[in-house]
Amino acid sequence: MRNFAYEALLFSLLSQLLGLQGAVAAEINNSLTEIEAKLLSAPQVILGFEITATGGVEANLQGSLALRGKDEIELTVSGNFAGDEIDLMIHNAEDGLLIGAKDSPRTIAMPAALRDSVVIGFTRMGILHNIARLSAGAPPDHSEGGVGNWVTVNEVTKSPDERHLSFDIIVAGQSSGSAKLLLDPFGMVVKRDQTVEFPGGTMVVVENYTNIQVSF
Repeated sequence: MRNFAYEALLFSLLSQLLGLQGAVAAEINNSLTEIEAKLLSAPQVILGFEITATGGVEANLQGSLALRGKDEIELTVSGNFAGDEIDLMIHNAEDGLLIGAKDSPRTIAMPAALRDSVVIGFTRMGILHNIARLSAGAPPDHSEGGVGNWVTVNEVTKSPDERHLSFDIIVAGQSSGSAKLLLDPFGMVVKRDQTVEFPGGTMVVVENYTNIQVSF
């Protein structure tokens, strides 16, 4: 004879367990969302960075990034990227945005969603992606809007000490690599270890962030 009371109890326990797992997964995913929300809403974000990349693309770069208000940005980066020495910048101008080589930047119209593209690009893909675009004379990816739907994350996990967030990177619906973020005690990203898959091989990227200032 079936024990319906026992089966009901097992079903209830299983439902609670699945609900708890779902809540934990949501909390972990929210950890990255919370970091992004803080960086998007902060009146000022300043940090220095050092980047190395090996494999598909070689890079050794250093620079700084400052975000103020809705669309004020100061990005400088120099070093070696893909075999070329670069010295690049993004900076606000009276009539738009200066981008390109420091000694000969060009002016473009101010993108509608500049801060979103820089912050989401930073948290989900790392700074190197938009530096690569800058080296080709282009502004940050999806700076006209839609970056949050274009690049997403999957399989987000948090270390037991809550100092690391790991996730897969999904670009335009396709898996493109994975990243591990090291967080400081205040929950700010201080290091990024990442692999990016290209048709010609895997690129390994390390980004270290220093002198971080986030104003509220």
